[in-house]
Amino acid sequence: MRVAAVQATPAILDLDGCVEKIETLTRAAVADGAQLVVLPETFIPMYPMSRLTHSNWDPRQTDLFEQIWANAVEAPGPVVDRLAALCRELDVHLAVGVNEREPARSGTLYNALLLIGPTGLLHKHRKLMPTHHERLFHGIGNGEDLAVVETPLGRIGGLICWENLMPLARYTVYRQRPQIWLAPTIG
Repeated sequence: MRVAAVQATPAILDLDGCVEKIETLTRAAVADGAQLVVLPETFIPMYPMSRLTHSNWDPRQTDLFEQIWANAVEAPGPVVDRLAALCRELDVHLAVGVNEREPARSGTLYNALLLIGPTGLLHKHRKLMPTHHERLFHGIGNGEDLAVVETPLGRIGGLICWENLMPLARYTVYRQRPQIWLAPTIG
């Protein structure tokens, strides 16, 4: 199996631009033989870097949160459907980090890892504990999604960035015997 670990900058704060870039990068990776394409943490629409955030109240921070929210992904939702159509067309699996929002809960974003295949959304994992400044933007995952997914490529599991240093989270997923491990970071 060939995996493409893509390190790229998103179309910052531009949901449609990010999706178009994913489509372009995925097509290029598949043309090079990739069967699994892995993109960075919160590729849609950006990672809230520490140099953009402050630990004290700052109106620019609120504006940034609102912009990230406006360009975040609902999973399931239309963006996931579009990426699933791409996976179906190319017969590829795609792992992508997103800022995820729930339309019914407008105050919370999640740092989430989506695994999408030709049949649609296969798995969604929300980061258990946002790290450092991420806590200003992201809610805490509940851990119910620490799972491995059976795919034609093998059993896929993984964690997001610093979660890979959390022994009990790793153990929970390791117990399910993943054959492929995803560990997307901001890169």
